[in-house]
Amino acid sequence: MNRMPATPPPLPPQAFPPARKGPGLGAKIAMIVVQCVVLFIATLIVWGLTYDRQSSVNAVADRIASEWGGEVNIKGPIVYPVSGDTASVVATTMRCAVKVNSRTLHRGIYEAEVYDAEVAMSGSFDGDMLSSFGQEARVEIEVPARKIYDIEPFEIEGRKVEWRRRGDMLSATISTEGLAAEARFSTSFRIHGSGRLEVAQIGENTFVTMEGEASNPSFVGASLPDDRAVTDRAFSAQWESEGVNAATVNRLTLIPEEEADETAEAEALPDTAWTDDDYVEVVEIYGNEIPSVGAQFLVGVDRYRKVSRSLKYAFIIIVLTFISLLFTEVITRRQIPLLNYFLIGAALVMFYLLLLSFVEFASFGAAYFVAASMTVLLIGIYMWRMLASIRGGLTISSILVLIYSCCYVMLCLGRYALVLGSLILFASLAAAMWASLKLRR
Repeated sequence: MNRMPATPPPLPPQAFPPARKGPGLGAKIAMIVVQCVVLFIATLIVWGLTYDRQSSVNAVADRIASEWGGEVNIKGPIVYPVSGDTASVVATTMRCAVKVNSRTLHRGIYEAEVYDAEVAMSGSFDGDMLSSFGQEARVEIEVPARKIYDIEPFEIEGRKVEWRRRGDMLSATISTEGLAAEARFSTSFRIHGSGRLEVAQIGENTFVTMEGEASNPSFVGASLPDDRAVTDRAFSAQWESEGVNAATVNRLTLIPEEEADETAEAEALPDTAWTDDDYVEVVEIYGNEIPSVGAQFLVGVDRYRKVSRSLKYAFIIIVLTFISLLFTEVITRRQIPLLNYFLIGAALVMFYLLLLSFVEFASFGAAYFVAASMTVLLIGIYMWRMLASIRGGLTISSILVLIYSCCYVMLCLGRYALVLGSLILFASLAAAMWASLKLRR
């Protein structure tokens, strides 16, 4: 009788399915490109959020500036007859010296650039022309009078007359009796303002000087300064003009109604206003030709604008990072799944959201440093744990530190940003070409 063996026969070897290979290099590159596009759309969403925050900040800043004082345009002094505005006299010589002290007002996280200006005006009138108006004449300076907080009387030939405020006008009635042939005058005032400050070159010979402290002055008007100097905080500028006379100042002229259309057509009058049945009042015949010069005071490239500018480099940062990951994967022969690529890209996009949130409570430089440090640390540790190689994590971290440092330098350089950006891209392309040769070997 045959006996059964005590030990059962060994089981046949189990067949395991072959290891699943990842996509080929070409397919992986194509899918990485798709991820780059998706991540770029995400950066556009962050850009939209930045634009929305900046719009809110600008609206509040405009409100703060308007409460302090808006744009200031000084035009005058001009002398008119007391009864009527059918003629006018401008200064034969007019000097206007403006001293500006800008400051930044804060309201919570919002800020606005404003200034205090001290305006000193002096010069001379033709005394004979003023006397032709009769015993009295009216002096006017067009300026936002409601924002003037300190004003000196108008003084002509030693006679002082107090100013009266009439809307956006300073007005004073002077006596024309006994004026010298060259009647000298002077006055001064202090005014709040924001944005622009301009002075009309309304005298036959006009000298305008402007100096003070401002973080970012920009000269505006009909002409650039004849002489100027700008440092980090201080600036000075001066303009000189000749030939502006009474024919080119704002004048009110009464003409018959039937001639109004022909005159308006011939002179290209900008505005007309009916006064009665027989006459029409023609306003500012030559008003638009009066040149004004001055400066504009801005905060500069504010923090939200810098965030928007940094977002322009987002796509380049993502592409360079992904190229570095791809070369790391091929060199180390350790596959990095596409999900990991996407998570690293999401961390790169999150950098801009962190930057936007931090910049509202700190300077741009500090916010950039904190957000970049958090991003580099996160991706470096992630690569270290994923590749089980501290060298791989340090390599990717070093590349990111270099990229973020270069981007920050480009944001600060301003006019040289394009040159530096082009050089960085050229160096990146050269490095990628050199690495591709290594892969071929």
